[in-house]
Amino acid sequence: MHPIVPIIMAIGAISFLAGLFFLARLGMQRIKKINVFGKVYALWRFALTTIGSGVALIMLSVLIHQNVPYTPTSDVTQAEFTQSGVSDYELGLILESIDRNLIDNYILQFQKDYYNALTNGDKTTAGLLLLELKYNMRTELEKHGTEPSQIEEKINRVISLLQAQQK
Repeated sequence: MHPIVPIIMAIGAISFLAGLFFLARLGMQRIKKINVFGKVYALWRFALTTIGSGVALIMLSVLIHQNVPYTPTSDVTQAEFTQSGVSDYELGLILESIDRNLIDNYILQFQKDYYNALTNGDKTTAGLLLLELKYNMRTELEKHGTEPSQIEEKINRVISLLQAQQK
């Protein structure tokens, strides 16, 4: 969410509620005119203006939230996960004949999410990410005709290589 959205929404809500409050309060007292900053306004015009501007600001904040992309910049720098030449070579030996682009995408996403889970101390999420990577790799290895006896061995070698990189 863009940081300006809650501010605009709060101003809109305050304007809307102020308009309703003055309309109800002064309407019960049967006051027809209101003096704001030295100008005299009819109560209905003041209420219509404040309530209308409140609704407009709330709708503007919703539109900003939907249509303005926001990517926050974090002060904490996360490690950039790139395959070094040695690990890329080792992965090439382990996964020899399969489509590396898809597996590399799985591995890159795994490394980012696994790193975040470990830094947050979330062992459950880290375990689930590990299972997801194993499943995706097993599926790709089966698609490319790898022998079932070698699938688990290759997966375990890749996982141990990735976990060694995390340390």
